Amino acid sequence: MIFQKRGLSDVITVALIILLAISAVVIVWTFVRATLQDVGEQVTTSCIEANLKLVGKCNQTTGGITVRNEGKDPISELKIIYYSSNADDAESEIRDGSCTGSIAPLAQQKCTPATLPSFTSTKAGVAAVIGDRTCPITATTVACEP
Repeated sequence: MIFQKRGLSDVITVALIILLAISAVVIVWTFVRATLQDVGEQVTTSCIEANLKLVGKCNQTTGGITVRNEGKDPISELKIIYYSSNADDAESEIRDGSCTGSIAPLAQQKCTPATLPSFTSTKAGVAAVIGDRTCPITATTVACEP
C-alpha cells in the first residue's frame, strides 16, 4: 500500500507566517496608538515652556503671593496651592485658589485669590493654567507668614 502524504508547500507556509506577523503588529498598534494619543494630549509645549518663580513669602492673612513669569509666553491665570503642613506628601491637606490677570513674560505680579483656604497655610506653590489645562505645580514652594 502506498500512502500519498500531502502537506503545505513552502510558499504557503511563508505566506501564512507573514500574515500572522502583520496581524499581530496591527493588533498591538491598536492598543499602543490610543495610549500615545492620550499622552500627547496631556503634555503641551506651553506647560513645558511655562517657567514660574515665587518671590518672597506667602501672606497668611490675604493669601497673596508674588509670582514672576520667567517664560516667553504670557500667563493668563494662576492656581495657588496652599499646604496645611510642611510635608510634601499625600497626607498634607491642600486647598487651591485661582488668580486671574495676565502676567507678561519677564514680569512679576502680586496674586491674591478671591477665596482663602479654611485653614492656616504653612506654605504655598503655584501652577499656570493654560487654556483648560492646569500645568504641574512649581517644584519650589514658599513659606506663608502672617
